[in-house]
Amino acid sequence: MKVTNQDEGPWQCEELDAKSRVLVATRAVWIVVMEIPKGAFLSFDGKRASGWLNMKEGAPLKGRCLMDGGKPAPTAYDWWLESPDGEQESLANFSTGADLAIDKILRDMHNGTIICSISHVALDNPMNTSAKVNITYSPSFAISRIPGFGFPLREGLAVSLKCDVDSNPPSRPIWMKDDGDPPVEQSPDGYLNFSSISREHIGWYKCSAEYDSSTYASSGLFINVRYEEVFTKQPPRQVEVALGGGVTLDCGDSGVSTTGPNCWGRLSGNRLEAVGAGPQLRLDSVLYQEAGAYRCVAPEKPDPLVAERKAMLTPPQDIELVVTGQPVVYPIRRNLTAVGGSQLSLSVEFCANPEATHAFWLTPTVALRPGQEGGGYIAQNVTVRIFDTFNSVQHPHAN
Repeated sequence: MKVTNQDEGPWQCEELDAKSRVLVATRAVWIVVMEIPKGAFLSFDGKRASGWLNMKEGAPLKGRCLMDGGKPAPTAYDWWLESPDGEQESLANFSTGADLAIDKILRDMHNGTIICSISHVALDNPMNTSAKVNITYSPSFAISRIPGFGFPLREGLAVSLKCDVDSNPPSRPIWMKDDGDPPVEQSPDGYLNFSSISREHIGWYKCSAEYDSSTYASSGLFINVRYEEVFTKQPPRQVEVALGGGVTLDCGDSGVSTTGPNCWGRLSGNRLEAVGAGPQLRLDSVLYQEAGAYRCVAPEKPDPLVAERKAMLTPPQDIELVVTGQPVVYPIRRNLTAVGGSQLSLSVEFCANPEATHAFWLTPTVALRPGQEGGGYIAQNVTVRIFDTFNSVQHPHAN
């Protein structure tokens, strides 16, 4: 018997009992004539998909998987998202049977393929239908640098900035410096090449792109270039005070802001020795040893890059304290003990401003200029210190 669609329906066997003349029937059996599905397709927002699905990032997606013909109804629907490299991700959390619902489409789905797999009793293998996803999305930026970030840039170094723009449709990267044109020519693929970077290239850089009649831009990137100082430092401002007198130094006189905490230091070689805190430094009973260059500094810097650049262009002005007065002699050691007959050296420091014109050693018996000797004494020439040497210490030398 060849089954046709007309044969579908309930079937039962009936027999007329010869004795009782009663019609006896078996339990009815429903015959279903299976029909192989002709095909399957997807519909989105009530429209049949043509193979491509065009959407904007963030828009909701509602789809349905439909079968052309086929009996009985499908036994299962499985939804998948296939990436461009062939990896499949289940969309079971977003689907119920033949229906698919995603609240927001993300750019990660761009160029992916939505697949609906239909299982049917008339098929040995599931039947698939699919649509490729084209998602339009605004630009996002990825900026890189050669040499890498964290490597200090010195004047004369070759530097490249690279801007990668991810958008659909694609957008061309455009470099800007301080909201204007960049100082060097940029390439179409997003490179900004400095063959020899210089201090003129210091500033804020950002990458922009035109998209859907609007301009999008990356976060700002500050390029700082280290270079040797070419300016001539101004001589320190001089403040004169008499020996034993008092003086007040003010941070405002050296061009340092007094809005934050300040501290004072005294230059000693290449070191800055702390001598006081606050915008003012008071020195009383000044000694010659306190003469020298003083500097006011503001430890807190809200923007290190900007502060470093400002310090390079406008260094703080030191204040030179000049102490004036009569000559003063400072013995290196006030009390010495010596063994009779041994040699003994005395050393002193003396200061005067203006400079002293003469120096003498006065002993109980003789007066010696530097470089002279007599009475058992040798007066050394004046250098940084002045020395007097006893060739042979005797009791009369005690004094």
